[in-house]
Amino acid sequence: MTPRRTPGVHTVSTPEPAVDTVHTEPDRTWLGVGEAAPAAGVSLSAIRKWIASGEVPTRTGTGPRGDRVEVPLDAVTDRAKRAAPAGGPGAALVLADAFTRLEALAAQLVDYGERAARAEVRAEMLDRQLDEARAEVRRLTDALDDARAAPTTPTTGTVRPQRWWRR
Repeated sequence: MTPRRTPGVHTVSTPEPAVDTVHTEPDRTWLGVGEAAPAAGVSLSAIRKWIASGEVPTRTGTGPRGDRVEVPLDAVTDRAKRAAPAGGPGAALVLADAFTRLEALAAQLVDYGERAARAEVRAEMLDRQLDEARAEVRRLTDALDDARAAPTTPTTGTVRPQRWWRR
């Protein structure tokens, strides 16, 4: 299919799908590409690559925003099984990533445990300092109360010097 050319207007032609776009099989579940990806457990780009290479049949359906490309869920699931067999190299990478993440989490747990122990020791020290400060406040308050209760008359042995103008 060649697009019409209008002077001054640039057009982009899209490649036609490699498979027949009209299917009338009623027993297949057809989903939009965005719905089929999570349902089959594969990425959206993988389904698009499979459509472009003709590995998955397509049809044009009506979606909420107009026409959309639909794929049969069973064909996508079958293709996904061929792409990543159980125990293949992809599974080893996922397992290695999981172990790496587990080791990192274990290290964080040890670090948080050490930090918690240091915080408990510091809290005990601050509790002791607070108790000591409260005891000192009580001692000073008692001394102040005693000083207020003491008589304010001068003692008899004290002699006041006379001022120079009263001599």
